[in-house]
Amino acid sequence: MPETQKTTELQIDELLDDPKALSRLRILRAARQLLVARGVSISMDEVADAAGVGRRTLFRHFATRDLLIAAALSSALDWYNAEIDDIADDEGTLEEWLVGVVRQINRMHQKAGRAVWQLAATADADLPPQLAAVNQRRRRERRMSTNLIAQAAWVRAGGTGPCPAQVVNACALAFSSFTTHSMLDDFGTDLDALAACTAALLGRFLEAEVAASTLP
Repeated sequence: MPETQKTTELQIDELLDDPKALSRLRILRAARQLLVARGVSISMDEVADAAGVGRRTLFRHFATRDLLIAAALSSALDWYNAEIDDIADDEGTLEEWLVGVVRQINRMHQKAGRAVWQLAATADADLPPQLAAVNQRRRRERRMSTNLIAQAAWVRAGGTGPCPAQVVNACALAFSSFTTHSMLDDFGTDLDALAACTAALLGRFLEAEVAASTLP
């Protein structure tokens, strides 16, 4: 049996043997699903109903609504970062790789739903402290993942040395959740068309930047 499968089964066994941990997991899953569909305006009663637990159980795990939403958003960021790590290592030509990366990131933004997008659109000063901390983490990790992918794109395009700041900025624009939601919602673009267009623009920009970097 593969080690990853063993680990998963052990984790399941541990949850089944720990009703408190299982209850917390159900609450977080229900909260994440509601956050995706409705955004950060969800109530504790809605989460309790969706998780199939009573209010007393819910508040035993999370003393406030802000703590619950912060925990649910943090777990969503864990998922997002794991997905990012996987796509950065994909194979293929520069164009194929860019299309795959952009498509997957747009799909992740779509799956993350309204709450993460709302978080990104809100200044820390306008958020409760628990959510501001999550937003700071989101921002910090977004910069790290964007730099990681930009460096990989730079090397695939033939660049040498550290990735230039303008390439990182171009990748940040291409991978923005605002771009995803604007193109899907405002313009009715599908994920494949958006990935092809974005990858083509980013690819041409990368080629021009690599060419400029080799000029005497």
